[in-house]
Amino acid sequence: MRKYFAKHQGSKRWGIRTPLEPAEESDVYTSKAGHPFIWSDAVELRDGALVFRTEGGHLKAAIAPGGWDAVYEALEDDTPAPVEST
Repeated sequence: MRKYFAKHQGSKRWGIRTPLEPAEESDVYTSKAGHPFIWSDAVELRDGALVFRTEGGHLKAAIAPGGWDAVYEALEDDTPAPVEST
């Protein structure tokens, strides 16, 4: 797996299933399944949009409603991380 720890800021890696294609000159990491990844500390769902933020609350990225199908925290092998609920 390619590692971009030095290029990206954020403690977590989020995989996004989206019909959108990264720009040809983009440095976005894409898994073998075709999902792009974003490094950020948190992701929020706001009015149907995904909003990625740093620990200090600064905006890292956003994807508009209809521009994504699923989001998940990714493990080192690009698979979704297990989720615990109470």
